[in-house]
Amino acid sequence: MTPVNNIISKYLAGYAEEAIPPPPRDQRWDVCVVIPVYAEPVAFLKRLRSLRQSASSVLVIAVINRPDSDPDTAVNQPLRSALNELQLKASLGCGCEIRSMTTGLDLLVIDSETRSGPSPCKQGVGLARKVGCDIALRWHADGSIVSPWLYSSDADAQWPDDYFLKISNTAVTRGAVTFPFIHAAVETTHKNRNKEAACLLYELRLHHYVLGLAHAGSPYSFHTLGSCLAVHALDYAAVRGFPRRAAGEDFYLLNKVAKLGGVHALDGQAIVLSARVSTRVPFGTGPAVAALLTKLEATTAHASASSALLALSNFYHPACFEALKALLAECIELANETAANVNPTRLAAALPANLAEPTIAALAEMGFEDAIAHCHRQSADSTAYLQHLYQWLDGFRTLKFVHAIRAAGFADVSLNKLAGLQPNLLSLRPDQPVDVERTLSDIRRQLGWQSTRDKGATHQA
Repeated sequence: MTPVNNIISKYLAGYAEEAIPPPPRDQRWDVCVVIPVYAEPVAFLKRLRSLRQSASSVLVIAVINRPDSDPDTAVNQPLRSALNELQLKASLGCGCEIRSMTTGLDLLVIDSETRSGPSPCKQGVGLARKVGCDIALRWHADGSIVSPWLYSSDADAQWPDDYFLKISNTAVTRGAVTFPFIHAAVETTHKNRNKEAACLLYELRLHHYVLGLAHAGSPYSFHTLGSCLAVHALDYAAVRGFPRRAAGEDFYLLNKVAKLGGVHALDGQAIVLSARVSTRVPFGTGPAVAALLTKLEATTAHASASSALLALSNFYHPACFEALKALLAECIELANETAANVNPTRLAAALPANLAEPTIAALAEMGFEDAIAHCHRQSADSTAYLQHLYQWLDGFRTLKFVHAIRAAGFADVSLNKLAGLQPNLLSLRPDQPVDVERTLSDIRRQLGWQSTRDKGATHQA
């Protein structure tokens, strides 16, 4: 066994979830995608058929789960009944079976709830993704799944025709990739219009944060949605798989992979995600949309729902990213200095007076000086220093820093107020009403994302 394959074998032996069934000897698939399933409508099975369009043989691993915080033992029963109507190809035991959906498209059903009972609520979707990806990794190592890429998505997704072709059309060979995405309502009822509007505001907030990190020069400026990513088998094993978390499992996985093979953003046709209210996870799209709609229902304003949502939305204050930009610039300046010369108070010269004090306080709380000194001790040159620096100031610490600046007086602002602040990351016009759909369309165009739903598709940014 080669040293590279040993990474996978060590993971499977020491860190993979238990009860992984061996793959059928006579079955082989080109690609595999893992989808957690909890309280999902039966209609999701119909959408799976579109996955067959960009690969000759596809395996979907559906991990049925229920957190112990949900007392409804029948919540997954409608889906089980629908699955029983599909042709059974193989029963693997341990609550695992393969069912055929159509030629070249098989469904590996892992009923975690049946075989292990409800999952701990604090492990939730992270555990479900890990169970599915661990099986995909094992079957790839055994030669039953050809592609080394472990695809992760969600049951509310609609995938583009070239979903499984996107990676092969790039030069990416390791690490992880993130897919373009948009949110859209399934129906156009009045209630769903508000839901979609809230979801688009949340999507815009995701873009705003990533644009802020890019403005600051952070190497962690990428989206982290578990429904829109794929990770190479070697890197998945090297970082010990998805963490068992009820939310944020995608963020922590990509944060680790970014330090190894990098995280690469793909362009082209987007994955369409349902604009739905959900309580499946403690934070993320569903709970954020629900919270915004709750605020809308509680408001006494007489303005339209769309105007009220703009006023109720919350975005990071742009000053948080200005502080981060000054910090990263200072860190680069320190690359050619000795640890003894490090003094975070020099940041004050690069920041407005009202930002300098909270920035320095946040760095002191994070142990900045000790971290920089460590980077210098471990580095023979400036290149190695920067590598160590970005290992320390990773996506998690970057988010902590942004939150520290927010807590120090730069609270979140509504989209309406964001237009008058700098840096103007969304290119908003203070003298014009905010058009969320147009703003999203412009951002997608700049990213090379394609969507037929974009307003003003021929509009030039």
